[in-house]
Formats: sequence, structure tokens, C-alpha cells
Amino acid sequence: MAKVELYINDKLCDLTGGESIDVDYTIFDITKIDTRGGARSYTFNLPKTNRNKTVLESAEMVNNLSMLPYTRMKARVYVDGIDMLIRFCEISSVKGSYVVNLYGANSSLFEGLKDLRLQQLDMSELDHYWNYANVLAGIYRTSGYGYGIIDYHSDSPNSYITNDAIFADFMLPFVYVNYILEKIFEDSEYTFINSIESDTENLIIPAFKQCESNFFAPTKYEGTFAQSTPTVRDPGSSVTVVIINANSIITYAGNYYTVPQPITILGLSGNGFIIQDAVNMKFTFTLRITNNETVNVNFFLYKTEAFVGNGTSFTVIPGTHDYTVVLDYSSAAGDELLFNISSFTTADVIVETATIEISDVVIQELQLLIYGQYISLPAILPDITQIEFLKNYMQMFCLLPVVNEFAKTITLVKFDSILDNIGNAYDWSNKIDWSEDYELKFIENNYGQNNYFKYTQDGDEPKPLGTDGNIKISNGNLEFEKTAVELIYAATTSKLRLYDNQIAQIGIFTDGEYENEKEPRILNVKRGFASSDKQLVDSLYHFTIIGGAVNVPYFIDASQSFNLGFENNLLPNYYDLLTNVLSRVKILRLSVRLNSVDVANLDFTKPVWIKKFESYFYISSIKGFTYTESKSTMVELVKINING
Repeated sequence: MAKVELYINDKLCDLTGGESIDVDYTIFDITKIDTRGGARSYTFNLPKTNRNKTVLESAEMVNNLSMLPYTRMKARVYVDGIDMLIRFCEISSVKGSYVVNLYGANSSLFEGLKDLRLQQLDMSELDHYWNYANVLAGIYRTSGYGYGIIDYHSDSPNSYITNDAIFADFMLPFVYVNYILEKIFEDSEYTFINSIESDTENLIIPAFKQCESNFFAPTKYEGTFAQSTPTVRDPGSSVTVVIINANSIITYAGNYYTVPQPITILGLSGNGFIIQDAVNMKFTFTLRITNNETVNVNFFLYKTEAFVGNGTSFTVIPGTHDYTVVLDYSSAAGDELLFNISSFTTADVIVETATIEISDVVIQELQLLIYGQYISLPAILPDITQIEFLKNYMQMFCLLPVVNEFAKTITLVKFDSILDNIGNAYDWSNKIDWSEDYELKFIENNYGQNNYFKYTQDGDEPKPLGTDGNIKISNGNLEFEKTAVELIYAATTSKLRLYDNQIAQIGIFTDGEYENEKEPRILNVKRGFASSDKQLVDSLYHFTIIGGAVNVPYFIDASQSFNLGFENNLLPNYYDLLTNVLSRVKILRLSVRLNSVDVANLDFTKPVWIKKFESYFYISSIKGFTYTESKSTMVELVKINING
């Protein structure tokens, strides 16, 4: 009998030896085209031994205050020393035993992403001002973020976009999709590998609303600045101001101008810093002060140039002590912050060190971004979860997520790559358990005779020809039509602008005023105008002739081979195998003699060869593989129609 070991939160659990540890494996269920699967084990019953009660904190007690039943716990399962790739578990219920559900493979990875929103991504290294210089540079950027020649006016052509010129005041930024994908996995323990990275290197998410300037994490404003040189108070004056210089940076997130920076306020000079945007802040100061007198000294701490009404008083007792002072401050964009203390006594006092910590930041209400203000790029992204973003990306290009728990990699591979792996196919001819009848299905009610792949509809905007696609199934027993996939993105039309150029139009401005946000968009970038020498201008009288490899985003362009329509590009180039399979659906369910090594090393991108049928199949799912018993496992295979 196989030796099974279960660890929960790194603690070995007691087993009865008769547990049924059944696992389902699914990566691409042909019956559910809009989903991607993972691995899950179920009905794992643990006896109520003292050891298990300790590990599970006696979860069976009704009055127990333990949070374990509501917590995802780390878990590992080993069968004869082989890691079964279980990564976390949860307590389902308790009766005669603890019923524990265990999860692994891509389930554990995607579980961690499902509650994180796209706008929570840290893109602070790309934060910048929405101004003429950055727009001009951004129309040539090829990674991270950029600016593109997009018609953001519902009433163009108008004075803001003419035959010869386009106003930078109305050119909103975009973010490259590959950069977003990298950011999603940046803090995970997995190395992200995208097999179609080169295909989508110019894929972007453009702004589809006028971005809110404060829609970023408050922690980006936190920082710690320090005074590195002591300042001695002049005891000859009755009132002396001591400047707290930000001479060094301990840590900060980048939402300030470069610090330290020389600042002079009301004749007082020192190194301070300047706020990038309007924000409510709480400043926490830790001051180490030596009072050489034998009496207390009254001090005031000021946070800006004004000396009246915005100070906080505190008392410095004799000796050397640390003092912590908290100040609330509602800043405006560009505020200069030079911190200082003053004493109204003649005591001899030395400020040894001053540490300025900015924490507990409270963000103001969301505001529309105004040209010239600071912008944080997550503000322009759709308000969806990171897993939703991944799902839509995988649906666009018919991708499979392949997780390697040993190498700690996640690879997005084309479903069509299964065809490329024919030469590496598994030969399961001798693993089939022919003592049990196989089942062959020819119909799947989740499909129709017409299976539509769609972009969402944005109001009454027309969709360009080739936007939506259809995979037909010649089966009169099915419903006439079904929606197989509908993306969160809307299609984007184009208009003839700047003389002879087709320009993508996302009309959020009317007569130069922000009117409404649109549905999220996704575009690809080509580089260069059909004719060059256009003008980039703005309301501050900047003027530059632009041309060459400028970013010109598009959705569908007749001159381009790579387009974003399902009919025009995506279905014919990324859904070839699926179209092949659905043309004559044959779903084979049969018993296979699999062992732990087979399952641990299983690569879903490799097809299976069965000599009896002289056919190749892809593995749709494995149902109820049992680690602890030597019995056949039900496997669902889908025929790849190569030989008819």
C-alpha cells in the first residue's frame, strides 16, 4: 500500500491509512470553453486525534474562536515520497472526522489573484506628469506605457484634432499588455513565461475615461526622510528656528519630486521635498533632541512656510530623548514642505537627528485628471480583478496556463501547441483498461450550431467588420446559436483624420469637455503615419513636427496582418485546433491505469496516442485519480481530427 503523508501548515497530520484521496485534473474542458481548470482533491477525512486537533486548532468545537476554518492553509501531500503538487487546503466540515478539501497546481496560483484588482498593481516606476514633454516622448515609447495618436473626441474633426495637428491636452496614456502581465506575477513565487509575448508586444490598454488623479495606493506616498547633520540652536536669541533638513532618503515610493531638494521659504533655506499631487497626509516625526539646560524647553514644529496656526507644540525635557509628533496636512499639488522647529526660550538645545516618516496617508475623493497634473497609470486600467484580465487574455488567444510547481513557472501556451507536440505524444496504448467499456460522445449541449466569439457592445457604436467571429458545428441536434466567449473589451472604430490616416476613435470628449467614459478597450500599435510631418501642439503654445515611428493604435486595420477581430485574425490564427475539434466532436471517456509518477509528470500540452483507435487525443480532464489505491482512473480525451 502506498505511503501517504499530509502536512498542513508544515505540521504532519495523522491518517487512518484508509483515506480516499481523489483528485480531479482539468486544464481545458471542451464542454466549458470559457474556463481554464486546475487541480483539486476532495473528501479527505482526517481522524480526530490529538495531533490533528492541535494542527486544526480543535475546529470541531462550536464555541471555538479559531479562524482556521475561514483561512486558506498551506498543505503538502506526498505519496511514496512523490510531491503530489497540493499547495493549500480548507476545512469543509466536521462530523465524525475533519473533512478537508485540498487544492494544487494552477488552483493555488490563481486563488491568490482572484481578489486582487488590476488597479492595485504597483506601476509607480512609470508615474509621470501628463504634460507636453511626456506626451511627445510617449508617442515613441515601445514598452511600459506610451501615448498614441488616438481621436478622443466624439465630435471630431474639431479644433483639437485637425488635418495637420493633434492637441496633447487630449492625448491620454496607454499601458502595454505585456507590462501588465509581468506586473501581475512580479511579486509571486512563479516565473512568468508567455509563449506569445512577441505576438502581443504591441498590444495596449488605452485610456477609456479621463483618468482619476488619485486612484492609486496610499502607500505610494509613504516615505522616510532623515536629517543627517545635527543643528545647534543659537542660545543668544530669544526665538530661533531650527530647520529640519531632509538630507537623506531612507525609503520613499516616488510620489515626490527628487529629494532632498534645496528650498527657501520666507528667507529660511533647507532641504525639503515637494508633493506631486493634492493629497491628505499624516506626517510622523521622530526627533532626537538634547536639552543641555536643567529646565524644560517649549518647542513648536511647523510643516510649511506659514508660522501661524499650523504648528504643534511639545516640551523637551532635560537630557537626550526621542520625541514623536504627528501632523495632519492636506496638501495641494506642488506644495513645498520644509519642516522646522522653533523655541521661545534661550535654552541651549541640540537637535541631534530628525526622522520624518510619512504614513497613514488618506487619499482624497477621486478627481478627473487635468492636463499638467501627475498621473498614476493603474488609474486608466479597467476596474476588474487580475484573474479576469488573465482570463480575457487567454480567451482572446486560446491559451492554456501550464503551471510547473517544481520549477515554479507559469507558462501561457497556445492551445494549438498541442498539435505541434504530436511528435512528443504520450503512448497510452498499453495503459487502457479494456475491462471497462469506453463511452464516446458526439454532442455537447454547451455549444450550438453557431458559436459566437464577441466583443462587448459599447452603446450604439458600430463594430468594425471582422470584430465578432463564429465557429460552426454541423450538428442539427444543437441549438441554433450560442455565445461561446464575450470579452470585457469593446471594439474600437476608426475615423479618417490627419489627412489620409485611419485613427482609432474613443470619444470621451465633446467640444473639449469630458462627457462620458466608454467600455474598456484593447488595441494594437503600428508605428508611423501613412504620411509624416504632423504637428503635436498644446494649449500652452508648444509646437513640434512629429513623424517617423510614432505610436498609431488600431483595432482592425486592412493594411495590417495582425488584427484584434475574432473573425479577422484571432479565430483563424489561434483557434485552429479548437475549430478542428469542434467540427466533428468526439469526446472519449475511458479507464486508464495511471500511477503517481504519470500524474506528477503530466504535461497537458502533449497529446495522447492510442493505437486501437489509430488516433491522437488531447487530455481534457482526469476524474478521481486515487493516490492510495491501485485502480484505473476515468480520463476524458478529445479526438484531434487528423485522420478523420
